[in-house]
Amino acid sequence: YNRSPLPKLSHCGWETITEVFQSTLGRDDVVPGLVMDIQTYGRWGNWNPHLHSLCTDGCFDTEGNFYPLPRISTETLEKVFTAKVMAMLVKEKLIGQDVVKKILSWRHSGFNAHAKVRLLAGDKDGLKSLAEYIVRSPVSEGKIILSDDGQKVIYHDKLNPSVGRNFETFDTLEFLAALSTHIPARNRKVV
Repeated sequence: YNRSPLPKLSHCGWETITEVFQSTLGRDDVVPGLVMDIQTYGRWGNWNPHLHSLCTDGCFDTEGNFYPLPRISTETLEKVFTAKVMAMLVKEKLIGQDVVKKILSWRHSGFNAHAKVRLLAGDKDGLKSLAEYIVRSPVSEGKIILSDDGQKVIYHDKLNPSVGRNFETFDTLEFLAALSTHIPARNRKVV
């Protein structure tokens, strides 16, 4: 669980959003407003590095003028982000071109851009709710059940169709080990 590329992952996200937005607007003198959060956990506490962000639906120029975007394809964002992340991982010598080719040949590479949640200007409650979501804790105490003998932790969540269940079972020490992988290094910002 190598945390060292995580800041570079967020740079890939920033570059992707900026380049796609600038290209869509046909301007290279504008930038989006963006807050990005590095997440390391999947549904059941597993290691799953990804980004959550709050992003303006357009860009600003240096004078503060706002240029709204037309609807853009998340497929474009996915392709650009995938290419940037793969190039970064190769540059960092974490993977080789053979692994890149293999990942890109999969039906689903694991890269996904989700942009369905949209807020109207002035929706402070919606913005607060979304901001709280993107920086949420990796686990919820309400989803943890300790077995009667204290030897197992059952962590439940929504149904995962790929495995056909809504829980994962851990030995207690495995659960603590899984949680510890999500603790950022001292003084490391993730937002």
